Amino acid sequence: MRSATLTPGCVEVAAPATESFTGFPPSLYEFYDGLDEDNSKEFFHAHKEQWESSVKGPMALMLAALAPEFGVAHAFRPNRDVRFAKDKRPYKDNHGAVVGGPMGTGINYVEVNGAGMFVGSGMYQMAPDQLARFRLAVADDDSGSALQMVLAKAVRKGLDPGGPALVRIPKPWSADHPRQALLRHKRMILGRSWPQPAWLHTGEAATQVRNVWRAGVPLNTWLAQFVGPSELASDRR
Repeated sequence: MRSATLTPGCVEVAAPATESFTGFPPSLYEFYDGLDEDNSKEFFHAHKEQWESSVKGPMALMLAALAPEFGVAHAFRPNRDVRFAKDKRPYKDNHGAVVGGPMGTGINYVEVNGAGMFVGSGMYQMAPDQLARFRLAVADDDSGSALQMVLAKAVRKGLDPGGPALVRIPKPWSADHPRQALLRHKRMILGRSWPQPAWLHTGEAATQVRNVWRAGVPLNTWLAQFVGPSELASDRR
């Protein structure tokens, strides 16, 4: 959910203007079922045409349909970075894309995989200075209450607040703080998952993504106002 220059492994999405998005074919699940059984370069190259027609191509068309409202998207490459990973599987078990600005501004995310689709919006990573500003804003009665209202409205629209959280509330706040649960968050996102929905194979998939991203606007507005981009050098984030 950042620009390609700030998101390693991303490429700008370009879709043929003559084609329209009609959904992801059922063969998307077949591809990921096969990749789950044999995550190898041999399998991927043997099924590259299926990857492009069932996953990459439809994603590009969907993002092109959403671009007039949300901007140009950047899709993640299918390859995993295994240089320092214990898990040496060469390919990701999903295909995701992001739309948004530099780290610190709210970003939109969409992913398809063997389980279905996930769509999210918000701040997926916080640098130390951003996290400090986030906690101060949450602790403040005015801005903290405003965030609670934003999240409550999003929940009523079917979105789930998410992100990793600390077990204990960070200092100097006490466990009886009225927003202690929010203070423990290390990132702030809203998202929704659908397990293999029938509409994924139709143009309605773009509508579902659009609805979540629109519902995330108030959260991204709050994050831009009270957190903002990191002011630290890139090697300290």
